[in-house]
Amino acid sequence: MRFLRWVVALVTAACVLTGGQAPAEAGTRTLTVGPEGEYASLEAALAAARDGDTIFVEGGLYQGPVVVEKSVNLVGRGWPEITGNGSGTVVRILAPGASIAGFKVTNSGRSMNTEDAGIWVEGEGITVAHNDVSDVLFGIVAKHARDVVITGNRIEAKRDLPEGEVGDGIRVWFSDGAQVLNNEVGYFRDCLIDFTKEAVIRNNVVHHGLIGLHVMRTWDVVVESNYTYENSVGIYLMFGTGAIARHNISVDNGGPSGYGIGLKEMNDVVLEENWIARNRVGIYFDNSPMYREVPNYIRRNVILNNETGMLFTPVTNGNFIGENDLIDNFTQVSLTGGGRLGQNDWTPDGNGNYWSNY
Repeated sequence: MRFLRWVVALVTAACVLTGGQAPAEAGTRTLTVGPEGEYASLEAALAAARDGDTIFVEGGLYQGPVVVEKSVNLVGRGWPEITGNGSGTVVRILAPGASIAGFKVTNSGRSMNTEDAGIWVEGEGITVAHNDVSDVLFGIVAKHARDVVITGNRIEAKRDLPEGEVGDGIRVWFSDGAQVLNNEVGYFRDCLIDFTKEAVIRNNVVHHGLIGLHVMRTWDVVVESNYTYENSVGIYLMFGTGAIARHNISVDNGGPSGYGIGLKEMNDVVLEENWIARNRVGIYFDNSPMYREVPNYIRRNVILNNETGMLFTPVTNGNFIGENDLIDNFTQVSLTGGGRLGQNDWTPDGNGNYWSNY
């Protein structure tokens, strides 16, 4: 069933990228790479291509690095593999509006200094869809890539590296309007969204990392319907203003932090209708909000079977916490280092919380 979903998704992506059955725009062409194609190598096809062209790549093994400097659509047929042979970044897309779909991308280099990645994008409106990226230091990196779309990819780190030496599965940096959708990411450090406005992070599965979804220095982001499990922290929102985090499932996140969802110096957050279970700490509050004029709203969440349901630093105040279900947590609510919780509103608009041990 999962394989069938991938096939359907890949066919859909190819139709989107090539316009389905609609006639090609004037001046655009299709080029084919493979044993039966017009070109024997990706490099030759890219050299011959013009902006707007689509390059179909048949199944087989192709040598990286591949650098895309034209606004073309790369579409794999039969899962062609581009390998970096352990050196540098495997695929680098630098042209606005370009896209890549349907490829296996493997075996990047191991240099943290150069952030060796499976796929690196830099440019406006680039789409990375339905690729299988594995055995890489960083998975997919987007820098200065406004309106980038990263969707439907499976991304897995080099499994022979120690935990502290792996990069990020997805890294989005200074890329306003980014959409990170429907990806499965495993065994990386973080999925990091940084210095970015109006991003949407939705329907991703992130597991066995340090911070599953690490959203920091952002404005007006949506973090919705993601599933994070067996990380050190499931979802961490840090140093930002304006975030909606809803319908997420964050479970079995342990280790020294072990937060299901963490808020650090976050203002104007709506945290609602999340399922947060079996973590060391369900929801962690660190100086969030920073200012009472931009309060946070914590409502209708299920906080279940955590060691501590909610953990606050002493300076945390200005949260409106209502209509949550705190069920069978070993400690329902706790403070680090003493202090008072009275400056948070636990019955906003007269709506309290359910406590299983009341």
